[in-house]
Amino acid sequence: MIAEVRSVRVWPTPGPHPCGLAWDGSALWYSDGDTHRVSRLDPRTGDVLQEHQLDATQHSVRTGLAYRDGMLYQVAGRPKSLVRIDPATGAAEGLRPLGEDVCGIDGRGPVLYLLRKRLGILEAQEWGSGVVLGTWPSTATPGGLTLVGGQCVWADVQSGAIRVLDGDGREASTAPQVVGGQPTGLAWGAGRLFVNDYENRQIRVFAWPERATPTFPAVDSGVMRVDARETVWTRTELAAALAPSLFHPTDADLDTLLDEYHGWPHALYALAEAGAIQGVVGVDLRDPGLVEISHLAVEASCRGQGRGRRLVETIQRAVAPRVCWLTTDEDAVGFYRRLGFVVHSLGERYPGRERFLAVSSQ
Repeated sequence: MIAEVRSVRVWPTPGPHPCGLAWDGSALWYSDGDTHRVSRLDPRTGDVLQEHQLDATQHSVRTGLAYRDGMLYQVAGRPKSLVRIDPATGAAEGLRPLGEDVCGIDGRGPVLYLLRKRLGILEAQEWGSGVVLGTWPSTATPGGLTLVGGQCVWADVQSGAIRVLDGDGREASTAPQVVGGQPTGLAWGAGRLFVNDYENRQIRVFAWPERATPTFPAVDSGVMRVDARETVWTRTELAAALAPSLFHPTDADLDTLLDEYHGWPHALYALAEAGAIQGVVGVDLRDPGLVEISHLAVEASCRGQGRGRRLVETIQRAVAPRVCWLTTDEDAVGFYRRLGFVVHSLGERYPGRERFLAVSSQ
């Protein structure tokens, strides 16, 4: 069931192509993809208080806008990049590429959250480096997003609804709220949700109280998603970390495996301290609701200290599948049972080796 919510105020957008919205603590910022301006608005009337023109040849406004530590951050340029804007002067600086499928963004502390339209996921990145900390599937066509207390609030462009993810990365039990039109950019502040309606070229304002829930999202800052071809570690280091998860692997086996962890649907997460890999977990994400843990390994000197648990729990929180499963040998059965997995014997799949299926349902 989807509930309808009525706006308390409606203003015309300052430009013809509404993109991002951001709250700076006392006023609303708006960005426009036609005029390539960012505008500071009075949150009571929608009047323009301040405006900056961006250089469309370098920093053309594309989609989302965020505010963090006194600076604006705009998804801008071709290809899409994260651009930092000084709200006092309008000076803009390109920081790093984001990918062409990025729509909404928002930030909290050291983490940047962004929605990827093509993949249909919410992604958490370390703000400076872009290292992926976690991903969560979205259930519809994502647009803008904003963080509200312990929840991530995002726009479903096709249905005209606002959806909510709780602190565990799952869709909130409350019904999606229909706001009408084509909701894109979002911002929250002073108990109000501000929504760009692209279809009607309006900013709609809704009463939206902050809800007391666990901080979104629950990510382990020591565990990061890595690309086997673009990482701070060498292929040799990653291969050595993965090797214990395989049965007598050759160099060619490890090389092939690392190539698989370069792109979708495979994802590799590493647990590191002081720059050294202490464990890795690899997953197959082709079905976000049914995720296979393909590989799990912890460095020998770090075993028995909870590293394996942290890696598995990162997958359960960051990806939030309905079902998480894997096959394993007898020596790991106790470990998965302690994590709440139900374990079934598959019989002797190899001479002298019994294999087991472990399944965890959320």
